[in-house]
Amino acid sequence: DVIKELLVWLCKLVYREDEEIMINALWAFSYLTDGSEEVINEVLRTGIARRISDSLLHNRMALKIPALRAIGNIVAGNETH
Repeated sequence: DVIKELLVWLCKLVYREDEEIMINALWAFSYLTDGSEEVINEVLRTGIARRISDSLLHNRMALKIPALRAIGNIVAGNETH
């Protein structure tokens, strides 16, 4: 599945030290989690939600905004999220 393969790479990018790469990966998670419940479930299965939420503690607002959008999209899903 293309989404699963994409998530593998995005999860790696969120752990990079280059903040611009992290920002772009977080925006990708934001866009992905704005989709179907199935995609949100796949994102949650990766375990990356913890790393995304940890990004909210970062000093740079550019990292916080896409992280907050992604978390918001996840919690706005169904009650199992």
